[in-house]
Formats: sequence, structure tokens, C-alpha cells
Amino acid sequence: MKKDILISAVMGFLTGLFLIPTVQNNNIALPSQNLILLVGLPILSVIGIIIARKLGEFISIIFQLGKFVLTGILNAAIDFGILNILIVSTGAASGLPYTFFKSASFIVANFNSYFWNKTWTFQASSPQGIQDYVKFLIVSLGGLLLNVGVASLVVNFTAPFGGLDPKQWANMGAVFGAIASLAWNFLGYKFVVFVARR
Repeated sequence: MKKDILISAVMGFLTGLFLIPTVQNNNIALPSQNLILLVGLPILSVIGIIIARKLGEFISIIFQLGKFVLTGILNAAIDFGILNILIVSTGAASGLPYTFFKSASFIVANFNSYFWNKTWTFQASSPQGIQDYVKFLIVSLGGLLLNVGVASLVVNFTAPFGGLDPKQWANMGAVFGAIASLAWNFLGYKFVVFVARR
């Protein structure tokens, strides 16, 4: 459990770190923003993993799902952070550049996802690293198509609503994309990629 608590705290910190450019680019004003993101998120992550562990005593998959969700939150933060850094650095928040940025940010988050899902969520310690990664990549490419496809459809074919500006709407597209790929990835990783060595 100590290892899980430490990993959760590190993931919470990294999540906060990658959320900073997202929060700043979208003009979200949080009181004590850095304290919340860099201290509050690690604390919440630790509390979440402890709760998942306790619930996992009754329904075993809950603990694994908790680790997957925490990994997914970090992946989303990396995805959004890189996306927003690219938007800010170029000023492009739609069109072909957006699709390229979203693809690049997703790919970086995917490498992170493979590492944490293999070593922590599904605890697959096999010498078949390349074969595992190829399967992971194939499942993730399905997730990529869902993620980027849904995000691009929302951003490029739906007008922003609710008073959102183009940068905020670009992030809403990313939210819809992340939701679309979440279930696909969990089921694929659990039952296709890491199934033999859990």
C-alpha cells in the first residue's frame, strides 16, 4: 500500500503540473491555483487510491479500476497540457493544426499510459515488452481514432456554445474525445493487452 500511496501522490503532482498551462490558457481563475494543483491534487489522489483499495476488498476490480482512472487522469492532464502549450505557442486553436496538436499530445500521453498501466494498473511484468506494446499501441490507436475523431468533430463541426471562446471550445472537444476513448482503452488493456500476466 505504501508504494500505491507514493505513486498516487506523484501522479497527482504531475497531473497538477500539466494542468497549469490548461488552466492558464482557458482563463480559469482558481484561488490559490498552484497550491490546489500541486498540493491538493496529490492529496486527493492518495485519498482516492485508499478508497479504491478499501472498496476493492469487496469488489476486486474496483482497486484496479481506481488505478486505471488515476492513470487516465494523469494521461488526460498530459494530453491537455501539451495541447494547450501548442495552442498558446502557435495561436492555432482549430483546423488542421488543431488536429495535428491533438494527435501529438495524445501520442505523448499514450507512452505515459503504457508505462503506468503496464507497471502499476495491470502489473504485467513480462519479457514480451515489444509484443505487449504493439498490442497496447493497436488498442490505443482505436482510442486515438475515437479521441481525436470526436474532439475534431466537436471543435471543427460544432459551434461553441455557453459563451465559450475558441480556446475553451478546443478544450471541450478534448474532454469529449477523452470520454469517448476511456471505456475502449480500459477494456482493451484489461482483456487484450495485459490479460495473460495479471
